[in-house]
Amino acid sequence: LQVSWDDATAVNRYSKLELLVSKNNSPMIAGMFDKDKNFTGYANGTFVGQMKSASFASITDCASTASPAVCTSAASGSAVIAAAATTVVVNTTAVTSSSQILLTVDNSLAGKLGVTCNTTYANVYVSARTAATSFTITTSAAPVADPRCLSWTIVN
Repeated sequence: LQVSWDDATAVNRYSKLELLVSKNNSPMIAGMFDKDKNFTGYANGTFVGQMKSASFASITDCASTASPAVCTSAASGSAVIAAAATTVVVNTTAVTSSSQILLTVDNSLAGKLGVTCNTTYANVYVSARTAATSFTITTSAAPVADPRCLSWTIVN
């Protein structure tokens, strides 16, 4: 993924965000977003037109309090490590052997997940993965009373 921001002075009507996605040195998607989030581009040599979005997000987002977390093919989501547990497996086919999996402890997810989130700090990290199947999140200290709430994003 190659991203550049062209802004010689300040954000103005000429500023743009250029995007080039290639596989095996062959461009697949190329185009640009302007400051108003309008996209004009090409995919595999075919013009794909224009689009505009108020925000950018993954297509699927998972919210699971189960263990293992059932997230089908989601590339991002929220899960919990249950009280007294130190791991949770997140089942998603979006993970690859080389995915970057970004984790955030997020106590503001109580409403989304329907739980009271544990507010005691502890490290979390990815301790295992199986491509196209799942990854495991481990915490350095098991939450005592309430589950540890987490957000995760997979970057491939």
